[in-house]
Amino acid sequence: MKNIFTIILTIITSITYAQYITRGPDIGELYFLGPTNNGYGLYYSTDFGETATFIDGSMDYVSIAADKTKGGIYCIEYPINLYYSDEYGNTGTWNFKFSNEYLYYLIVSGVEEGHIFSDCSMHSINYGSDLIFHYINGWFGSVKHTTIDCDNEEIGYAITYKLSQPDSLYLFKTIDTFENVNVIQQWDFHWSNNILLSYGSITGELFLVDFTQKIIWFSNNYGDDFLEIDTFNLTNYYQVDMVGGQQVGELYIFFSYINSLWGIAHIYIYIYISLN
Repeated sequence: MKNIFTIILTIITSITYAQYITRGPDIGELYFLGPTNNGYGLYYSTDFGETATFIDGSMDYVSIAADKTKGGIYCIEYPINLYYSDEYGNTGTWNFKFSNEYLYYLIVSGVEEGHIFSDCSMHSINYGSDLIFHYINGWFGSVKHTTIDCDNEEIGYAITYKLSQPDSLYLFKTIDTFENVNVIQQWDFHWSNNILLSYGSITGELFLVDFTQKIIWFSNNYGDDFLEIDTFNLTNYYQVDMVGGQQVGELYIFFSYINSLWGIAHIYIYIYISLN
């Protein structure tokens, strides 16, 4: 196995924010949120993040997700307003889609053109113009994180917890677009562990990163089994995010660090590559 961690960006600001990084439809294509001179905005890279271009600072960004359509990207602007751009998010190209109290900040896209998921509770098949709500039969607990399969969005995953069982986390799986879900894993992790999920590059691949224990896990069989593939020792970070890349074993991990005034002092994006 070959493991590579590479620092590719350092930038400075005094702003904090939420969901940060998403992959585009092409290999090496990334969008991420980063600081500007007067706030923060959207950045775009076509070379795995080694260089990046500032795209837009006009939105009050909370979350971003790239569509499978080339140049298509969604954002949620605070408080809960969904926008879509078909011009890479350039200033003046954002189109308002809707404001909905049930819309979640966690949005996932990139499998079918025009399709976007809001957590596991709803999705759209027309670039966010209309919503399809999910029944989620079999669900219990409170959601920590969700994702979908990179090739078949009828397959999806969610991690939940119950405060009545603080030392357990549950991994749910759906094969019918969150109409029905079943528990496929129960882990002896504390409910407060900071754990994120992401699809990989081919169907059935699933990354799971526990930023509390600093462990990266990987599954290539739809979450039925996970292999611990690496650990990391980065500490004292403030916010994190991650997304699987377009190549086998490729994972991008985002860290932000704050200064004494509780502003974001540094942002790092790492690329992790595991080749078996």
